[in-house]
Amino acid sequence: MLSITSSTHDSERPGAKFGWAWFLWAFTAALLTIFNSTAATLSPSPLPCEVIFISANYVLPAQITRPAGKVFFVIRNHSNLKNLQIHVGVHGGQDIHVADIDTSNGNYTVVLDLQPGTYDVFEPGHPKLKTTLTITK
Repeated sequence: MLSITSSTHDSERPGAKFGWAWFLWAFTAALLTIFNSTAATLSPSPLPCEVIFISANYVLPAQITRPAGKVFFVIRNHSNLKNLQIHVGVHGGQDIHVADIDTSNGNYTVVLDLQPGTYDVFEPGHPKLKTTLTITK
């Protein structure tokens, strides 16, 4: 059997009162400092997000209001309807984006940079599936 002895008493060693707990705390704090400073320089700032839920008879939310700028949209199809095309267009005008909803997973994501105004979000084959998007200054 191997026996290790030390001439230094445990109470004389630095950190002896705290032992491994102190070491783990210091090590974790150092790692978090390194990773947080690295992540801050590498990751982009988060975008505001808007989630749109589609059922067989309605879209939630019924109205959306956001400030102008980029927005990360998540469209979740819970309707069991197939081959949906969600259009985003200027109210009473031209479409600016069309989303083909994949029937295999029912989700669609897109980042849109929208200017102030009113937009319609709708599915042409299903008149009940619509919402109004208002972009403010």
